[in-house]
Amino acid sequence: MAWHARQRGLRVAVFDAVGPAAAASGASDGAVSVASKRPGPLARLAGLSLRYCRETLSRPHQPLAEVFGVRPSFYFATDDAECEALDGLVAKLGQVDAAVHVGGDHVQPHRVLPMLSPAVRRLVTIEG
Repeated sequence: MAWHARQRGLRVAVFDAVGPAAAASGASDGAVSVASKRPGPLARLAGLSLRYCRETLSRPHQPLAEVFGVRPSFYFATDDAECEALDGLVAKLGQVDAAVHVGGDHVQPHRVLPMLSPAVRRLVTIEG
């Protein structure tokens, strides 16, 4: 927010009670999660935020140019309940207009990652 305000000509000062990245900002990895949101306004906002970070703020000479990165997320299931939860996640991501998608849904995950525990029955990769 401070960067945007400064870009519009406002004078800006940022205060942190202890020091830069000493509290919540230091505990967060800066991830914009779409997968954790239910379809609706928050999922749409998360998708827009992710696109904005990727397409605007991470361009050359922008504040996130050398620090923003898109990374996949991996979800593992070891029993029927977890497989059912992954079914719900895959279905939900198909419903939200977001900057993420299911990159892989593997019912034989050991073919993708041979080092996985034999207990893993399913692997879902979320890209973006």
